[in-house]
Amino acid sequence: MSEITIRRSRTTRGDGELLIQMFDSQLPWLQSIGSGDQWGSSFIRDDPAKKAKYHTKVNQSEVSEQQQWSPQWTGVYIAERKQALSNPKDREAEVVPVAALILEAKSADYVRPVLLEQDKKDPFLYLAYLLTDRTAGDLGKGAGAALILHTKVEARRLGLSRICMDCWSGNGGKLVQYYERQGFTSLGSFGVNKLDDWPGEVLEMRL
Repeated sequence: MSEITIRRSRTTRGDGELLIQMFDSQLPWLQSIGSGDQWGSSFIRDDPAKKAKYHTKVNQSEVSEQQQWSPQWTGVYIAERKQALSNPKDREAEVVPVAALILEAKSADYVRPVLLEQDKKDPFLYLAYLLTDRTAGDLGKGAGAALILHTKVEARRLGLSRICMDCWSGNGGKLVQYYERQGFTSLGSFGVNKLDDWPGEVLEMRL
């Protein structure tokens, strides 16, 4: 299998729609493994406001690429892999997007009981979204780990030595355990909504 390559997102390549496709591709898969409550059952493609949000992330990433680190900084990255062809003489190998990463300069609102928006004394890069395209099948294997490694590279490039993130902790904490295997440690738990019916965990990695 070919190596995974990672590029910065581009509006000209339709990467806003690509992020939406990747998010939506995960909903049936999450249901199938007992994690349907992680992202619910509503497709982003059916919600104009949420669609606009992902397009905005790509736009912000392009602006941030030309700027210094700031509270508005955003980075969106696409992981790709070449797909082998049965008859390579006919055409070049197709490059298939397999996953995406969204990094930001501040934490999500709902984790504030555990983590500050940003800590000036101990600044961090926030891993906001890690999306795998489930339609890519086996080509997506290892993409999550590759994007986490890329997050480390970006943090160091920005002069940071700390990465923070949050994730759903339901279904026996399987997702938390995955990130712990990648080198993250828990900072604390939280709940979303008035009934705290979306259990989450805040994690960090020191570089």
